[in-house]
Amino acid sequence: MKELIKDVDMVIINELKRAISEHAPMNSQHEGFAVILEEVDEANEEIENIDTALKMLWERVKRNDNAEDEAKMLLNYSRLAAAEIIQVATMAQRFILDLKSKDSRMVTKGE
Repeated sequence: MKELIKDVDMVIINELKRAISEHAPMNSQHEGFAVILEEVDEANEEIENIDTALKMLWERVKRNDNAEDEAKMLLNYSRLAAAEIIQVATMAQRFILDLKSKDSRMVTKGE
């Protein structure tokens, strides 16, 4: 698990670099919260899809039917959920960085 966490951290760093290059900084905690909330909502949608796919898989397994398609759906939704969770972590890190940067600019300007 430690190796996986290291790999996830690298993905977050790469996604953060992309986000910084493509999007303006967060201007306030309220804006940052809204961005993070949107990512959490998207992650929850994918988790609901995982739950649905898991139930479909179980129904096939109980009937001793071929469940390969359901397993493929579960895999796909899991990958999408993982990507959305990466987005949540990335935006949380962006929140921290942008607001620290904003605070230091305010101190420098004497605000």
